[in-house]
Amino acid sequence: MYQLSFYARLKTMKNKIIKLFAIVFVNLVVIGVLLLIFNFYVYCISSGNNQHSLKDQISSYMDFLKRDISKKSTYNSLIDSKEFRPVENIESKKKPIIIFGCSFAYGRELKDNQTFSYKLGEYTKRPIYNRAKSGWGVQHMYYQLTNEDFYKIVPKPEYIIYVYMDGHMARLNIPVSLAFDNCYNAFYKKIKDRYILKNRTFFSDKIIIQHFIKNYIVNNYLTRNGKYNTQKEKEVVDFVIASKDAAEKHWGKDIKFIIFSYIDFEDATIKYIKDNNILLFNVDEHNLNLNDKQYQISENDDHPNERAWDEIVPILVKKYNMN
Repeated sequence: MYQLSFYARLKTMKNKIIKLFAIVFVNLVVIGVLLLIFNFYVYCISSGNNQHSLKDQISSYMDFLKRDISKKSTYNSLIDSKEFRPVENIESKKKPIIIFGCSFAYGRELKDNQTFSYKLGEYTKRPIYNRAKSGWGVQHMYYQLTNEDFYKIVPKPEYIIYVYMDGHMARLNIPVSLAFDNCYNAFYKKIKDRYILKNRTFFSDKIIIQHFIKNYIVNNYLTRNGKYNTQKEKEVVDFVIASKDAAEKHWGKDIKFIIFSYIDFEDATIKYIKDNNILLFNVDEHNLNLNDKQYQISENDDHPNERAWDEIVPILVKKYNMN
């Protein structure tokens, strides 16, 4: 009788365990589905696809999930891309200028003859290589200048200009352009004094909920702390220094490296920049208020328009004797 009771209890316990696992499994499935829906929602918001039909949104999202994240794809995006602005004055015998940066440097919403690189070519008559793209940051410059194939495409310049805006601080750690840029932004990790290229995986590259949460925390809390800004500014400058070192390793130390900044750096950062023999061109120091709508694409878009470059470029050229 006792033996039957024991087996009965064992059977009851087994049934309870099975029910528990079933409940856990169902809950995990429900949570997984909800996370998938939220991931889809975040993707649509961050990529601007939320204005399209549901069918088009789903189709775009599936393309995003299926996109190539291999090292070859990264290389093609950053080195051998056909989407860079055309080279200005390519036949000129003068020493070139290379531009790095994001959509500001690339010229979002601008025609080829309205961009920073075009205006700089007009004033200097030098070859201008615009190696910037929308959504990029300082890591993309570093990737190019540490890649041997880059030096087969771009000749030795006299000036290298990195166009900086404060969004690049967040892009060091958060792939803010993940949803609409083939090469996500936070793709290096620093080990001691070395930058190591991260492996891209489905979870790091296509599950964007985590990046949405990080973005929210950074944009709403951490950036209010001046110490955080100074720390992140230093990280940006560290990448600039590493990029400068890479360029000098191939081309020598006679290249003028300029940070073209749209915002005011902290005093400690400015000192750090100058201590490392990097030139700093701060637009605000030249009585150009880029927050004025006359210098922006539209009321809702603060990217520089053609008028902004018409004002800025002559000052830059004169200051650094680029003619």
